[in-house]
Amino acid sequence: MSTSETTVDKRKPQMACEACVYGRGPHAKSCEKPIAVALPRELDRKVNSGVRFQADANLDGRIIRGLRRAAQEIDIQTSAEAGLGGLDDTDVLRIAADSGRVLVSQDRRTMPAHFARYVARAQSPGLILLRGAIPIAADIEELLLIWSASEADEWIGRLVWIPL
Repeated sequence: MSTSETTVDKRKPQMACEACVYGRGPHAKSCEKPIAVALPRELDRKVNSGVRFQADANLDGRIIRGLRRAAQEIDIQTSAEAGLGGLDDTDVLRIAADSGRVLVSQDRRTMPAHFARYVARAQSPGLILLRGAIPIAADIEELLLIWSASEADEWIGRLVWIPL
């Protein structure tokens, strides 16, 4: 599989825009071309793993768009869709837990401590924190791998940093 083409499903090859993948170029934030990622082979067979994601307000929108382009059936809810704008971390964790969604965040400064306090008193579907200075394509690949190769109950109460 080349880096410029990937197959999301057997019917529809998708071309990559490298400027979008790495956040460079004159159209990096507005390009509508799909982002190329190396999808696990299980994705062809597995329609829904049961892992549902909730994006934190600080999650880069290119990651959400890339996930949706790579796997249209992935269940990821934006912070706007969930009404998370302006809420504190504890409320964000509660809303994600109430909806049974693993929270995906780039808030490396405060979210780990809030998560530790939250899971001490309540159950959480889990938290995935994205490390800094990682290409967006790598974040997308890791989240697709989690979605396609695991079940929701594997993430309960876990804080995971990606890349894994």
